[in-house]
Amino acid sequence: RKTAVVMGLLFVLAYGVAQHDFYPYTPDKARWHYARADSWLRTGELDKARLEAEQMLDEDYSYYMPFRLGHAFAAKGCHALAATLLEKALSPDPDNQPLPYRQDIYFHIGVSLAAANQPEAARAAFEAALHLNPNDARAHNDLGVLLEEAGDVDGALIHYRAAIKAKPGFALAHSNLCDLLGRLGNHAEAIAACEKAAAAEADNPDYRYNLAVQLAAAGQTEKATEHYRATLAIAPRETRAMNNLALLLEEQGLIEEAEALLKQALDNKPDFSLARVNLANIYTKQGKFEQAEALYLAGLQAAPDDVVLRNGIGYHYAARGVMDKARKHYEAALKINAQYDRARVNLIALCVQTEALDAALQHLAFLMEKYPDEPQLLLDAAMVQWKMGNKEDAMEKCRRALEMDPGFAAARRQLQQMDGTLPEAME
Repeated sequence: RKTAVVMGLLFVLAYGVAQHDFYPYTPDKARWHYARADSWLRTGELDKARLEAEQMLDEDYSYYMPFRLGHAFAAKGCHALAATLLEKALSPDPDNQPLPYRQDIYFHIGVSLAAANQPEAARAAFEAALHLNPNDARAHNDLGVLLEEAGDVDGALIHYRAAIKAKPGFALAHSNLCDLLGRLGNHAEAIAACEKAAAAEADNPDYRYNLAVQLAAAGQTEKATEHYRATLAIAPRETRAMNNLALLLEEQGLIEEAEALLKQALDNKPDFSLARVNLANIYTKQGKFEQAEALYLAGLQAAPDDVVLRNGIGYHYAARGVMDKARKHYEAALKINAQYDRARVNLIALCVQTEALDAALQHLAFLMEKYPDEPQLLLDAAMVQWKMGNKEDAMEKCRRALEMDPGFAAARRQLQQMDGTLPEAME
């Protein structure tokens, strides 16, 4: 009987197999790699997550997979891979995806490419986003940043203003417009833009700080002081505001408060070179040379390659008449960074003062090559040539300065003095 039962079961199984086709199991490899990449990302294993994401792209993935992983990798700072993944989230057929979805992806591709230092590709992505949505304030703003960094000031202004037009309360765009206008010397419009940024986000210390910077640049010391104080009320440890406020207070004769602020800035951020230099300058002006020197030397012990400190202590020694030490530190600053113009300018002044005129001319030649359209440098070189007795070379440089800027009164006066045509009343 057992045998009969077993034979019956085998017959049923055989019949079942005979009547049904076999469907092989096909694993979803893309989803498997996606899930593994996501898991590795959550645990911070970026290299392993990267490998899984790259393997996923070799499979038949769904668009949501690179979309989500792209944003996740961007949040982890893996910007180039994020851009690649987000590009893969775009269907070759635009009609298969909603326009807002595609426009947003192009924007985020641009953000990732910009962060990956690929400005041209980022620009193309932002332009693609704006082609789909001309009123994307984010894309206008970020494209403006790229253009500004590339030196296209007019293009940057256009896009910052377009961002503001699309979104009038966009504080970041107002702030970026403010910074650019300020660098162009248009402080009135810069202040107006900064005021709008600060009004849009009243608790943001950066916007309040930027407004104070522009007010100070425009000579509105009282208002600038007010807004630096407002910045510190929002962010009590904001060392930049402490430093800048201290300089304004020093100008107003409030030395003790200025000194206290600079000390506080250094307590909060010991490597803040500018605050250290400004505090040392206060000591130097007060004749507290030992305190100033000790402050510089302490900073240089911690950061011997800090060009700001090297230049600062050089200026300190020059103010004391210790020219050998001043020269040593200026030259050390330029050895660290040959492009640090402030140290070179100070070294030129020292060379002129100590009659090292050939060296002064060499440093001026460096700056004239770097800034070929700067007439002041030609006039400075002319003055050195004049001191050396090279009258023709000096006059030729004055003429070149006037060719660059016909309204350059100092160069015209110097040329007239050199050729003996300066009116007696002006001598």
